Amino acid sequence: MARQDRAELTRRALIAAASAEFDKHGYAGTSLSRVSSAAGVSMGALTFHFGAKDELAAVVQAWGAAMTNAALQDIREQRVPPLQAAIDLTHTLARLLEEEAGVRAAARLARDGASTSEDWNAVWIPTLRQLLARAAAEGTLGADPKDFEALVSLLVAGVEAAAHTHPSVRETSLRHGLRQQLTLAWQVLAGMYRVARPGEPELLPAGTS
Repeated sequence: MARQDRAELTRRALIAAASAEFDKHGYAGTSLSRVSSAAGVSMGALTFHFGAKDELAAVVQAWGAAMTNAALQDIREQRVPPLQAAIDLTHTLARLLEEEAGVRAAARLARDGASTSEDWNAVWIPTLRQLLARAAAEGTLGADPKDFEALVSLLVAGVEAAAHTHPSVRETSLRHGLRQQLTLAWQVLAGMYRVARPGEPELLPAGTS
């Protein structure tokens, strides 16, 4: 194997190991020695690729942000009512938080205050804001977009915290636990804010994103 290929494999192993460590222990609880051990590489190899923990955290955040942005592209392009798209956005985030350690790590680093220009929340909030503004303009929201954005942000924060606090939700038998809870929360919000127009079915979570 060429030296460049080996270096790239080592870098990927370090990012994956760092994602798992930041996910489990947060920024303060993660050490470079723990990451190197988890990746099965020497400290010398780690510091060759990443000179400090904040540099490694920034790369993990960028990786999680990239995965999130790619997953949300379908939401931005789908032809459904904007409120339904906002609901689907939250389900997409829940799925990513259940399935991707890199996304959970990026979200936790943002929560820990270790955010960089790749802050995880900054990836999805602008899209949510645009969708809610469109829904309000169409008359399907039933609430001030800023107030609704705050509620949805708290909802996503709760999903993110649950993904870390209760790792069992990521086991195969409970893989959809967070999304089921999210569906129930959206049903409550739909009833509170009367998001459907008279005579139309309420916009409930699709849950398939």
